[in-house]
Amino acid sequence: MTGNFLDDLKYQFRYGGIHLQLLFINVGLFLLINLLFLLDTLFMTSGIFGRIVDLLFVLPPDFASLLYKPWTLFTYMFAHIGLLHILGNMIFLYFGGQLFRSLLGERRLLYTYLVGGIVGAIIQIAANEFIPFFMLRSSTGMIGASAAVMAVFIAVAFYRPNAKVLFFGIFPISLIVLAIIFMALDFINLAKDDNVGHLAHLGGALLGYLSVQNVHSSSNFLSKIEIWGDRKWMQIRNLFKRKPRMKVYKNTSRSNHESKNTRVKTDEEFLAEKKANQARIDAILDKISKKGYESLTKEEKQFLFKQSKE
Repeated sequence: MTGNFLDDLKYQFRYGGIHLQLLFINVGLFLLINLLFLLDTLFMTSGIFGRIVDLLFVLPPDFASLLYKPWTLFTYMFAHIGLLHILGNMIFLYFGGQLFRSLLGERRLLYTYLVGGIVGAIIQIAANEFIPFFMLRSSTGMIGASAAVMAVFIAVAFYRPNAKVLFFGIFPISLIVLAIIFMALDFINLAKDDNVGHLAHLGGALLGYLSVQNVHSSSNFLSKIEIWGDRKWMQIRNLFKRKPRMKVYKNTSRSNHESKNTRVKTDEEFLAEKKANQARIDAILDKISKKGYESLTKEEKQFLFKQSKE
């Protein structure tokens, strides 16, 4: 029973889509963080594990402190402490991410989540530094995926504003109306001393809105970040790839001829090829979810394996 459950989790993590991978990472870190706090309590360790959590995951309230732990600009958006906090974020990530993935693709979802979380964090810290109200109340750091999830939800809401969902599973409501309600609530509560990063949420929402303007054009700013990020990631991966011990040269004249005609792809060509590959990956993953992995052809399995290595 346990083996089947773990196998199912592994399968969902590998093939369930990027929104499920993000959800699993968030839940896994939630359990780890709460375990560390529990160890502090049980073994009376004077808060040593809590300090580890602060060091690794808590985003500082000011830029000076951020210089000493810059990684938290990224890690904070995967960390939660309160059950209700993570529950609300993960519900929106699951349903909003599922719709986003079907409309705009896996990789776009990942970049929207990451960049939305970073933009929300920077806007919140800037407010803490320069707006008097926040300057007086910004003594604590920030954690949570709210800004990142807001970016994903707002992006899909403005991309498909007339799409409807069942609010509380009962009332049909269009995505755009729901998005406006959530943004309005954050705006109304900006001046409340409730220890919630409302400005970070609105920063993520702004990123989500801007990210779907001219979304299919290479001039779209998030598309440019996506291209840059993919190329940097490939460069990093290539650094750790094993180099062959021997070189085999075949048909040297042809190779020289081809190398002379080789050119670097333009951003437009790179983006078009990446989108085409992503569309095919999505189609294969949909086929897996409906008919199982064994329903794939040999060529589809090879393509999926090759893409997982790139």
